[in-house]
Amino acid sequence: MFPLLSTGTDREPLTNMMTQELYDLFEAELKRQEEVHSDVKINLAAVHDGVIKDVWVQLGPRLRSSTPRGFIRWRWQSLTVALRAATDQMSSRDQVGRMMMEGVQFKVDVEFDASIQYTVSSKTMDSDVISDFTRRPLLVRFETPYFEPAEEMVASRSMTRPHEAPIDWNWRVSDIDYLLEQDFIVRRQREDILDEQHAQREMEM
Repeated sequence: MFPLLSTGTDREPLTNMMTQELYDLFEAELKRQEEVHSDVKINLAAVHDGVIKDVWVQLGPRLRSSTPRGFIRWRWQSLTVALRAATDQMSSRDQVGRMMMEGVQFKVDVEFDASIQYTVSSKTMDSDVISDFTRRPLLVRFETPYFEPAEEMVASRSMTRPHEAPIDWNWRVSDIDYLLEQDFIVRRQREDILDEQHAQREMEM
């Protein structure tokens, strides 16, 4: 992926490696660099180690906007559960179990110990503006598709090896070095406010 995060390259393959939000961020900046006649080159020279920092799990139906009527969203640490309100026809316990299986998505934050070479060259000045080679932590967030229903995540299981989990989940990179993390935090805070307002309205009805 990293060699494609450069000017003057065919970046179309990145659309299958990154989420759309992250791709749009890099594509906009690389286009801007091309317009000012700068060359950007990023090379991941080596990965020395890696450790999983966080695992994010979202269960239940995917709520794409403010929480609609009849739904609640519950968060604890890195777990998010979206549920419909319990009905008289089904116990709360059964309702929760069924709703949690309506969908699932995983996100994994991995911190790599990496050696990275980063160069910005000016075609106008015919020289390097920035040239840096360093070993440093590199945080990458990977995410799966949103499986709806949750059983879809094992639907591609090999018939010859039915007890093995599938490997074609099509993981995508959704953040690098927390570039989108601030927007993610703000969005979660906004959703929490909307969820609280929604819950208050539900209680008043």
